[in-house]
This record gives sequence, C-alpha cells and structure tokens, in this order.
Amino acid sequence: DDFFINDEMERFPAGPCGGKIDWGWMQHIYSSLNDEGRAAVILDTGAASRGSGNQGNNKEKDVRKWFVDEDLIEGVIYLPENLFYNTS
Repeated sequence: DDFFINDEMERFPAGPCGGKIDWGWMQHIYSSLNDEGRAAVILDTGAASRGSGNQGNNKEKDVRKWFVDEDLIEGVIYLPENLFYNTS
C-alpha cells in the first residue's frame, strides 16, 4: 500500500487494487492519457467480475467502482473464450 500512497507520478488515483494487478494497469493507463486521451484495453473476464466483498473490504471492487463513479468507462465487451493463444 505504501507504493500506491507514495507514488510520485500519481498513477493510482483510485488507490491500491488488492492482489490482482489488472486495475493497477488500468489506473496507470488512465493516468498516462492526456485530457483528450482515450484507451482501449483488453483484460480477462475476472477483472470485470471479481470482488464480491463489502465496500472497504475488497480493494479491486472499490477501484472498479471508482472508474464507474468517475464516468471513465464507455463500454465493456465480453469476448468469447479461447480467443487468445494460451488462454481459457
């Protein structure tokens, strides 16, 4: 958690994301965009569905909620399984 709090580049505005790094990458990508910037990102299905804990109890869910509350997600597209090499 100290890494996220003391990040000199302020890449993690929603804070630490727990044990999985998917939303850490999302925060880094978001922070790298200019004011007019847009990004397209491919994450595994779990990034959109993991985290059923209570608020404050599940950091990944809290970070996902931050992206939604800030109106930063335009759309989510679920792709079929086995679309990428070495995935399930």
